[in-house]
Amino acid sequence: WLLDPPDYIIAGAGGDETPAQVSTSLALSNRLITATNDVLVNDALTWSTAQTLTLNAAHDVRINAAVTASTAGSGIVLAAGNAVSGTAAMTASASGAVVQMTAGRTASVGVVTSDGGGSIDLRAAQDVVVNGAVTADGGPVNLRADNDGTGPGLAGGTVVFAGAGTV
Repeated sequence: WLLDPPDYIIAGAGGDETPAQVSTSLALSNRLITATNDVLVNDALTWSTAQTLTLNAAHDVRINAAVTASTAGSGIVLAAGNAVSGTAAMTASASGAVVQMTAGRTASVGVVTSDGGGSIDLRAAQDVVVNGAVTADGGPVNLRADNDGTGPGLAGGTVVFAGAGTV
């Protein structure tokens, strides 16, 4: 599925699509939601199939409610030209499940969990800011804050543990 409005909102009311509709679409195939401005998840979203939800925004992707991929091989992929921010928990709980973020500027997360051998990959051209716990039970965690591996400075970024986060 490819949708391309200026903003795309997943919400129980007042959005472009409800969490139940997104979950139903993930029963059969991977899902791509694209917006020329922002993508927002404003109500909790959960699915239990081995599918990947990709949210792609030219500006920001904002996770304002919990997102849970609860089956082996499922995934949460967030990509934004500007910022990816997750104030709510993101969970991929099964073998091979992934949480992946790529931001043109800053990636900021609260709680990110990947249980049972899943993986977490957070990348930003500038800073990766961790405001909560980032945990993987048996899988890799990758936090990368810059595009070219130069590290802190004008051309690089920094991984910041701003809250009571642990990795």
